[in-house]
Amino acid sequence: MFFFIAASCVIMLMPDGTPSTVPSFTLPDGRVVRLEAVTYGKKHEYRSGSLFIEKLQKMLPYGMRDMLGPRVQVMRSSYSEDLLIPWVSVDSGPSGRSPNYDSIRIVADTGEGLSVNSRSGGDEINGRRFMRPNVRIFPRRDQSFKLIGKIDKQEFTLTVPNPLWPLTVPEWTAVEIPASVETGGFTITLKKGQLYRRRDGVSFSPFFGVAENGETRDDWFDFTWQLADATGNQGYALFTNEPVWRVDAKAYRKAGARWATNEYHEFKLESMPASGEIQEHFIIQTVQGVDLRALWIGGPGHFEISNRVVTLADPYVPGMGNGFSSSSSGGSRVDWKVEWKRDKHWIMIEAPYRPGDLRLSAFVRDATGKEAKVRRSGSMGAGGFYSHFIEVEKVKDGEKYTVRLAPQEPLQAEFFIAPADLPVK
Repeated sequence: MFFFIAASCVIMLMPDGTPSTVPSFTLPDGRVVRLEAVTYGKKHEYRSGSLFIEKLQKMLPYGMRDMLGPRVQVMRSSYSEDLLIPWVSVDSGPSGRSPNYDSIRIVADTGEGLSVNSRSGGDEINGRRFMRPNVRIFPRRDQSFKLIGKIDKQEFTLTVPNPLWPLTVPEWTAVEIPASVETGGFTITLKKGQLYRRRDGVSFSPFFGVAENGETRDDWFDFTWQLADATGNQGYALFTNEPVWRVDAKAYRKAGARWATNEYHEFKLESMPASGEIQEHFIIQTVQGVDLRALWIGGPGHFEISNRVVTLADPYVPGMGNGFSSSSSGGSRVDWKVEWKRDKHWIMIEAPYRPGDLRLSAFVRDATGKEAKVRRSGSMGAGGFYSHFIEVEKVKDGEKYTVRLAPQEPLQAEFFIAPADLPVK
């Protein structure tokens, strides 16, 4: 779905393909920011003029095409999820350099705003540089909303018409907090929720508890969560003018939880690798229906593994920094590579990709049973397999450790709450 939009009406194109009017804002330095179009969906397209003019230009000899005005150019982009894309442009200016977009916020009529951290652009059409914010969360009930941003430290404001308006929205009913849900033999409770004021909006923090037959099991689980509203927004911060939010909670077991012996694969590590060292463990073990194929353990440093072969292993040097990158080609497992720089020990596990909420957990403990701190740090996939990268903190070179690999599905619970009833700090 594609729109040329100004305010709340469709922009009509003149015969030469230029719009008769577009929302615009003049910066203090004289450059003009314009909202050229708004699109919504997975596939997006912007055309700088009419399709009719574009076809006429292609029919003319190359040297005569400019007679019909600037050449019609097309930009396209595709995403795996539905996004709102405001196509924003600004004069290139006398230097011709790309403008620096310092910030972008989506602001509702209430004045509450949310930052947009994902955007793409840099394309130039007819002397104008384009920027495309990837907007996932916006006030979908409203006929329009504000886009407030900064270009080269100069603020601008544009009114963005909502291409989904008017929207039919289901009615959700909120429950009082605390609220509990029974799942998988456990009781998950949303004990409380807290809103925190930010510069132009709020953030949210939930507090969960878990019990089993009346016994507290809070120490057994790690929680992940996300908010949703009835209009289709999902994220970790939403607009509070929605009457009801849904809290989607997932609880994953920690090392200290109860585990059956068939729920994990465990092996002894005789010596923890030092800086620049790496150990390979090629295993074929099926746990909870997940085939564990290979595992690498290393110390701090700069490493690269290509097609299961270690091609780089250098000790960590202060100032090296931390980074993780991956690449694959051909849609198969024939050609893949991961590279990283880390100042901590790490584990990388290879396992088949499975859609959904499966987590491949790794637990590390020393000879006394003390658990090391682990943190999921990245992953890459190719040909149906994923390499999971996990950091391990506060372990000692050369000492013995036990490593437990545990694929697990989470306990899940939903809570419908009213943001207006939440305390605010």
